[in-house]
Amino acid sequence: MTSTNFDANTTAEEIVKFLKINLDGKVILITGATSGIGVETAQDIKNSTGNNQIDLLELDLNSLESVRQCVKQFQSYQLPIHILICNAGIMAVPYTKTKDGFESQFGINHLAHYLLVTSLLSELELGKPSRVIMVSSVLNKFQGIQFDDINWEKNYDKWLAYGQSKTANILFALQLNKLYKSKGIQAFALNPGAIMTNLQNILSLEEQKSMGYFKEDGTLADFFKTVQQGAATSVYAALAPELNHSNGEYLENCAITNIVNDDKTEFVGRAIHAADLNVAEQLWNLKTETTFGISQMDIHWQPFTIICQVCQFQYNFIGKYETFNEDFHLLLKRLNVTDWNIEKRRGASGHKTQDYQQLFSSLSNYFICRLKILYNDDFHLFNYRIEDYVNRTTLKC
Repeated sequence: MTSTNFDANTTAEEIVKFLKINLDGKVILITGATSGIGVETAQDIKNSTGNNQIDLLELDLNSLESVRQCVKQFQSYQLPIHILICNAGIMAVPYTKTKDGFESQFGINHLAHYLLVTSLLSELELGKPSRVIMVSSVLNKFQGIQFDDINWEKNYDKWLAYGQSKTANILFALQLNKLYKSKGIQAFALNPGAIMTNLQNILSLEEQKSMGYFKEDGTLADFFKTVQQGAATSVYAALAPELNHSNGEYLENCAITNIVNDDKTEFVGRAIHAADLNVAEQLWNLKTETTFGISQMDIHWQPFTIICQVCQFQYNFIGKYETFNEDFHLLLKRLNVTDWNIEKRRGASGHKTQDYQQLFSSLSNYFICRLKILYNDDFHLFNYRIEDYVNRTTLKC
C-alpha cells in the first residue's frame, strides 16, 4: 500500500502502520475521545507509539467556561501541543441553546472549539510544526453561515443548523492556516464520511430509515463506513508528511479533495460557501453587530449601548471580562471624551448623527484591535498599538 492508494476503505490502523511516524515526545490533544471515531483515533495513534501515557481532561463543550477551565488545566502541565484534533460534536438535535446562549450545534461544534484552539495558540506554536484538525462533514453543503440569524432564532432547521456548524469548521481551518502557518501552525478540515455512532442516537429509527440508512434486509447502507474507516482521515490529516506544505485543505477519504460545488446530491467535496476566504475572515472576526442580533438597534442614537453589548460579549467570550471597564475608560480618556455619560446621553437628540457615527466607528475599531491582541495574549503590544491608533484617528467630539 502507498499513500496514493488510501481510499474510503482504508482504516486508521492501516494509516499508522504505513506511515510509521515517530511520535516520541509528541503531545496530541483530541476532543470527544470517549466514543465513536474520536476514541478510535486516539487508540490507533496510541497503539502506534507503544506509549500508554494518557491524561483525561474534563471538557463540556456546552459551556465556554468549561473550555477555559480545560485550557487552564492543560496549561498547568506546561507542555507544547503538536496535534490538536477537534473531533467532538452533536448532530441534528432539537432546538436548544448552550449555557452561553448559542444555538447548540453552532456553539458546541464550532464556537467551543474556536475558543479552545485560539486559547492554545501559544502551546501550538511551542509545538511547531503543529497541526489543528477540524472534523467537519459533507453536510457543509446544506448551509453557509447565516450571519443575520446565526443563532437560528427564526425558522430553526436541525439539518441546516448542523450544516452551518460544519461549514464554520472548514472556514475556521482556512483562516487559522492563513494567519498562523507562518508561525508553524497548520490547519485542516475533513469529512470523515458516514459512520454509525452515538451521533445518530438522537434520530428515531423511522427517520433513519427515511434517510436511507438501511437496506431492505435491515443492514446498513453501503455508503456507511466502519468506525475504523471513519477515523482514518483524521489520523491521516494528523500524521501524513505529504501535507507539510499544504494550505488549509479539505480532506476526505485520506486525501486532499479539490471538489468545490453546490450539488447537494453529490456527497463529496465542499460547497462554494465553505471555500470563501472573505467569509472565513468575517467569521473569524465574529461580526457581532449582525451575528448576535444587535444590528436591529439604531446605531445612530444608541452607540454606547451597542458598543457595550458587542464588546462585553467579546470580552466574556475570551474570558477577559475583568478588563472591559478598564479598556473602555482608558479609550474615552485617550480620545478626550471626558464628559460622556452612557445613561444620560443614550438616545439624546442634541448631537449630530455624524458625531455618533464617528464615535461608534472609533470605538469599534479600537475594540477590534484590542480584542485581536487579547485573543493572542499579546498584552505587551497593547500600548504600542493603541498609541498608534490614537495618533491616526481623526475623531472629533
